[in-house]
Amino acid sequence: MMNNINLHSRLPKDLPDKETIEDILLELKDTKKFDIKWINLDNMSWRADNKVFYDWLEKGEVIICEMDMETSNFSLDPFETSTIRVKETRYDILRHPIRLDIKFEAGILSLNEKAVEIIETSKDVYLRLKDYLGPDVIQDQFSITDFVIDFMLTSCKAK
Repeated sequence: MMNNINLHSRLPKDLPDKETIEDILLELKDTKKFDIKWINLDNMSWRADNKVFYDWLEKGEVIICEMDMETSNFSLDPFETSTIRVKETRYDILRHPIRLDIKFEAGILSLNEKAVEIIETSKDVYLRLKDYLGPDVIQDQFSITDFVIDFMLTSCKAK
């Protein structure tokens, strides 16, 4: 079953994409102390908000119409003829739940300056990801250095 596409009042180009998420995760990758996994949720018995994976899928076409100011001749004078050109862009959109699983893999942290730095780095990346994903976060958990975020990932192709 496919649901209607819910873009949360955003344009397709403003939806979270994997490339930007990877850029946010670079800070953790650079430490070489975190295991970062992208987990597909379609072949497991994953549920959230009493819905299974396929109930979360969103697929369809979105049409965005924008006024083309470069070719428009618009005037507020009621006696002057105005022309407005509209540019239409169509997007094929697929949105599906995915999990980002981040684990500290260097063992147990000792309470020293480096441990505090690792904890702060992990928390900062977690908060930046949650802020970037915004309303696309389905569920999440954070524990000192580790975190899991289930969210809607968008594939968007302009036609």
